[in-house]
Amino acid sequence: MQGWAGFAQAGAIAFAAWKASDSFKSWRSQKIEDRRITEAERILTVVYRLRRAFSIIRSPFMSGHALVAAEETLKQHGAEFEKLDERRRKGMTYTQAIYDRITCYSKEWEEIAAVIQVAAAHFGKETERQLEKLWQQEVVVRVAADSYGEDNFQDADFTKNIRNDLWERPEQPDDVVGSKITELVSQLEATLLPIIRSNIERSG
Repeated sequence: MQGWAGFAQAGAIAFAAWKASDSFKSWRSQKIEDRRITEAERILTVVYRLRRAFSIIRSPFMSGHALVAAEETLKQHGAEFEKLDERRRKGMTYTQAIYDRITCYSKEWEEIAAVIQVAAAHFGKETERQLEKLWQQEVVVRVAADSYGEDNFQDADFTKNIRNDLWERPEQPDDVVGSKITELVSQLEATLLPIIRSNIERSG
């Protein structure tokens, strides 16, 4: 009887250890999923903020106040600016105004750089690539702004391409930057929204 009691005690200890291990695995799995949900919410929030930032940066409307501020910046940082002809001064002023808009969203550029670093680990390389592509649209807009300042309007196609990249025109097929942003946001939503919604359904 003592032997059977010993076996029973050993079995109880083994069962308890197995249950503890199983509970730990479940707890760990839940913590990982909670982290994925948190990161998904964080990434998608940054994505939405960037979408709005691009819309404002690429707005064709530029206020007189913004142009005056941009011109003052150019005057302070380059004596050669005053020697340029009026067309070139206007072009460079508009370029600087776009730069100023981009700078207003420096926090968003920092945040997308941060989330890209964790995207691959939690959601795969494709999500990382999509975020990088979204971030790269800032470079496209910046290059278009540079080209706008240098444009002599002698090449109609070149001028058109600059404006297509620089200015937002919703639903227009030649707004390649806007279309790319919409496409990337949709792809990221397809990956991240189901993860976020799974948490809402679980809580409900």
